[in-house]
Amino acid sequence: MKRKTSERKNLRSFRITLSEFEILERDLRALFTEDVHSHVSVERRGEELTFDSVDELRKEEQVLPSAVEVFSFWANSWTSGDNRRVHLSTSHRAPSVSAEAPDLAWCAAAVAVCKEVSERGQRWYWWLRRWHFWLLAFSAGIAPSVLRMGFQIDSMSTVTGAASWGVLLVVLWAIYFAFWRIFPAATLVVRAEENWFKRYSPELTLALSLAAIVMALLDFFWR
Repeated sequence: MKRKTSERKNLRSFRITLSEFEILERDLRALFTEDVHSHVSVERRGEELTFDSVDELRKEEQVLPSAVEVFSFWANSWTSGDNRRVHLSTSHRAPSVSAEAPDLAWCAAAVAVCKEVSERGQRWYWWLRRWHFWLLAFSAGIAPSVLRMGFQIDSMSTVTGAASWGVLLVVLWAIYFAFWRIFPAATLVVRAEENWFKRYSPELTLALSLAAIVMALLDFFWR
């Protein structure tokens, strides 16, 4: 009789350096008692590059950008009657880890290792969702009509009023459509020379959206 159990868990948005990724690889491989096969994959400009280990990736780091946002790690041991595997995957939507083994305890241990790493490198915006900005943009779009029909307040009667609401709408819709680029689900830092603007784009974007909201509110209350 063969028994198979599995466990899968979505992870919070996180950031990990190459050295930390190497430790993660070592810890996951240590869970296997038999010969283990593993590989690391990263996405570069639409193409997927596969390496036998993080160490091999490190040797080829010059052909990669300073940071990648789509990467994965796969390890498995296919021995007679004891098939085990663990897969850490990131995408533009959400990172996740899945494990499969004859016993659930092993799966839980593999998932726990990845969860600990993601929580240690957790990004502050892990709780943000794309639909948050859709809701804000939609609300901002209908707000002038609601104010005019329900409260007889014409927020678009002045040039500054129309401009402030226009800027707010543009900013919110831009964030909505570019959400995964601005707030990457996961980031693997290959080299320390990562672009400063790209690294702090979530903070800069949030500051810009807050400034647009404040502008619209100030125009509304100070008219």
